[in-house]
Amino acid sequence: MAATSTQRGRGEARRDLLVAFGVMALAALGAFGLAAFLWFSNDRAGALAAGMVMATLALAAAALLTLQQKDRRVRGAINEASMGRRLFRLPSRREPLVLGAQTPKVHVEGVDRLAGCSSPARVAVIAHWAPDSTVSRSVAELTRVLSANEYWVVVVSTAEGAGPLEWPEPQPPGVTILRRPNAGYDFGSWATALDRYPVVAGADQVLLMNDSLAGPFEPIDDLLAQFRDSRADVWGLTDTTQFGDHLQSYCLGFKNQTLREAPLARFWRGIRVESSRDDVIWRYEIGLSRLLHRERYTLDVAIHYSSVVREGQNPTIIGWRRLLDTGFPFVKRQLLRSPEGPMALAARRLARAVVPGEVAPDGDQVREELKRRYGVDVDDWV
Repeated sequence: MAATSTQRGRGEARRDLLVAFGVMALAALGAFGLAAFLWFSNDRAGALAAGMVMATLALAAAALLTLQQKDRRVRGAINEASMGRRLFRLPSRREPLVLGAQTPKVHVEGVDRLAGCSSPARVAVIAHWAPDSTVSRSVAELTRVLSANEYWVVVVSTAEGAGPLEWPEPQPPGVTILRRPNAGYDFGSWATALDRYPVVAGADQVLLMNDSLAGPFEPIDDLLAQFRDSRADVWGLTDTTQFGDHLQSYCLGFKNQTLREAPLARFWRGIRVESSRDDVIWRYEIGLSRLLHRERYTLDVAIHYSSVVREGQNPTIIGWRRLLDTGFPFVKRQLLRSPEGPMALAARRLARAVVPGEVAPDGDQVREELKRRYGVDVDDWV
């Protein structure tokens, strides 16, 4: 995510909130003046009515500020732009569709192996990004494991480097690489693969994954078997109730050609070039689960959030250690970028009003724990 896009979204949100607050404050001030005028004109009933209007507007302004602060404390990752739109139902800008905006710039790097496959049984699409052209050991190992489990693998890369992707070891066989502009985040990458290769939606098992995890540090055959044996239409590695009950989008599985059905086909064609990660989370990660519930698709999850965290917490952040205990041989890369012990976390909360639970309080122990369990230096994997 470009910093300028995030800053722009936050600036627009502050403007929206300031405009709304200013309108309410001016209206309350006007009501106060009217009440005073009517009172001194001996119109007690009119003054009382104007006073009630003034009080209502003042309470609404106070509620706006209270809700904004509550949203920051409880939801944390949601920026002010999303908050402003939800509170006042401000119209969202109609950003361009990913598929229309990028089409001329999407190209295959190397051999287009999937183009010659008419009916793949298993397909995995991995959304990849890097500031250069490198492929991390985690993505390379995930690709290798999926290929070994008879998945056709498509790596959709928005890497910033101009040259070919640089793999830490020979590229696994049977892998197709799509390069595209960095627009639309992971959902844009998945939509691109589904659009370019319609046969993917017809596969019996489709995994949509991204590169936000470090690992796998151990075989994931059991997790893949859970997906294979699930009778649900849509499957996820983990779910959460943070921001609402939904499957976490870093790994989603679709069974029995579900992706060919009209509701999901429309969803993927409708992915837009969003300006912030928060909008992607609300419209597409959470929006997808809402669509699945609304259309009565059956859902399944490998590791239910309640087995590792409390209600409203993110299992891949707060529950990283318990996830490892369940046989989940990954950690979120976010934990490696922002590890925080209790003292550092307390200092950041005081300095920047960080949301409790936004980062794991024992995140500074991730590297040591991975070394103890798997004998790996995790910095070699990211």
